[in-house]
Amino acid sequence: MEFKFNPGDFKCFRLGRHYPDYIRPLLVTLPSKDDAGWLLANSGQLRRSTDPWTRDKIFISRNLSRTERRLAYEQR
Repeated sequence: MEFKFNPGDFKCFRLGRHYPDYIRPLLVTLPSKDDAGWLLANSGQLRRSTDPWTRDKIFISRNLSRTERRLAYEQR
């Protein structure tokens, strides 16, 4: 990652069904609320990345419902 963050043990799950040409969101569960808060607070650093893929393709947000995810996607 672009910033120094090592959350320890965490879990990752893909959300939704697999469809061609669709990237499913990834739900990451961190070991503590402090880790999640730090990651959310510092996620804006990704927009200043020197790597174009990281800058343009990685988005970090809090756990959203399906409707909230759709609205967030449309706002981007």
